[in-house]
Amino acid sequence: MIQRVPEQRLSEMVSAGTRLLRVESDGSRALCLRFDRGAVRIALEDGGLVLEIGGGAAQSADAEVLDEADPWWTVIGQPLQGAWSQIDTEKRRVVLELQLRRDDESPKIVAVICAVTVRDSRNFCRTASPETDRRTVREFFVY
Repeated sequence: MIQRVPEQRLSEMVSAGTRLLRVESDGSRALCLRFDRGAVRIALEDGGLVLEIGGGAAQSADAEVLDEADPWWTVIGQPLQGAWSQIDTEKRRVVLELQLRRDDESPKIVAVICAVTVRDSRNFCRTASPETDRRTVREFFVY
């Protein structure tokens, strides 16, 4: 059974309404979200998503900037208004949901999902809709 809980590690950023400035991919296993008040790196480790929160280290030479990719171009510059994790029975974070924009301003929720491909059983981190499981690592979805 999956449990949805507020993501306490991001509560200060949510309270401050910190704005998303840049999104970078670090291969298929990590994503870095750069805000005006720090950075959040989301990485796949041991079948779950691990959050690293920091001041925003310099961009890696291998990083791919995703600011103009869907869904990120629709939320760049928007304030973080909510963050929730979905935790599985083994206490691993399997989904991180981020709400960008206020409730009264057509909010967008981006879900970063940890998944295992059926055909080759490799773990990867992707963003997609929780209702679907057939997207590839390069597809993104906002709901």
